Amino acid sequence: MFQPHICLVVIMVLCALAAVISLIFPKSGHVLVVLNSDKTLVIPDLFDGHELSVSFLCEHDQINSVSLQAATYTHALTQGEVQFILGDETRDLRNGAIQASSIADNQLLMFHFEPIDLSRNTKLTLTITTSGIPEAGRLTFWANDHQTDLLTTAYDNQDLDIALIMQYGYAKDIYPYSFDLILLCVIFALLLVVAYPSSVLPATGLPEMGKGNKDV
Repeated sequence: MFQPHICLVVIMVLCALAAVISLIFPKSGHVLVVLNSDKTLVIPDLFDGHELSVSFLCEHDQINSVSLQAATYTHALTQGEVQFILGDETRDLRNGAIQASSIADNQLLMFHFEPIDLSRNTKLTLTITTSGIPEAGRLTFWANDHQTDLLTTAYDNQDLDIALIMQYGYAKDIYPYSFDLILLCVIFALLLVVAYPSSVLPATGLPEMGKGNKDV
């Protein structure tokens, strides 16, 4: 025999289980923070012997990427690599390289690295150089004139009156199972109440759902 009260108890247990599962088995997510997005101009070309740097305030722990919007004037880069170093005001924290042949025109170029645990409220500087890219390589980056103290740009250690188009990402645990399972349980509980109102709802003296008062 169908027991609505038992079903409600089962639903409550499933909701609790969904929350516990999510807490124990979170999924690693990647959140992006856009610092500047309105591209209107480009910086001088970047090639061997030159250096581009951008400093910004990171407002989150676990930063794991910085992205700039590259431009190649529709040319295909066939050789060399773009190297990067990310550091704070005292030391280098991460470094790496991207093959130039993988860079497309107007691509949002992501410099990805292992998360930095304590990066919240830290001023970070991304320094970019090239190796094996000649002047004819035609590599540059998009920017605009929206200057801010929280985002500064320099070329060969000379400050520029522009701001690079950039964003950074940070790692954050997300709980994809909890919401879906709890939502499913809530929907099932509502259907149960609608289908068996007299068995699920306590006696209140009110007419059951879907039934009106009969004329005397």
